[in-house]
Amino acid sequence: MATVRIATFNLENFDETHPDERPSLEERIALTRPQITRLRADIAYFQKVHGQERSGQPRALLALRSLLHGTNLDGAETVSTETSDGGVFDERNLVVATHHRITDHEQIANKLVAWPLYKRLTANPPDAQAQPISLERPILHVQIEVDGGLLHVINVHLKSKIPTDVPGQKIDNFTWRSHSSLSKTTGKGRVCGREAA
Repeated sequence: MATVRIATFNLENFDETHPDERPSLEERIALTRPQITRLRADIAYFQKVHGQERSGQPRALLALRSLLHGTNLDGAETVSTETSDGGVFDERNLVVATHHRITDHEQIANKLVAWPLYKRLTANPPDAQAQPISLERPILHVQIEVDGGLLHVINVHLKSKIPTDVPGQKIDNFTWRSHSSLSKTTGKGRVCGREAA
């Protein structure tokens, strides 16, 4: 039986920065690269990796490549979540990196049933119609050949616990009028969770 070291990193909006923005990408790389080196992962999961654009080229994970340079994952094969045209997303990509052979991968999203509907009764004014509750974040399923066998790995980044605005219920950027003013989201301002139960 093979021993496989697996590590996971939520890189929190990992992207190039403006010259006056802190911490800069270089500062973040200087902090994170030694952790990747120290862990010596055979397979690494990354969440919240942003894609970068270059003139005349498709969006790519250039900041992540810079991070992995000089680590044991330098030059590793990577797969990531993709847009419908096969490019990487502008924001919040899931990525798996490994030197083992990746035999297959798929991006999993709900295609089986209609999204449930939810009506925000605490909105001011209340929603006139129920809105679909959808998931913005897909799951990345990757099959990797390890020591003659097949290892299935799943990379997922669940929505944080940060509440989303309910119309008319937020006083300022960090203050809500009441507990019923809070809603949990799955992305794109759509609600889910305890309110829909």
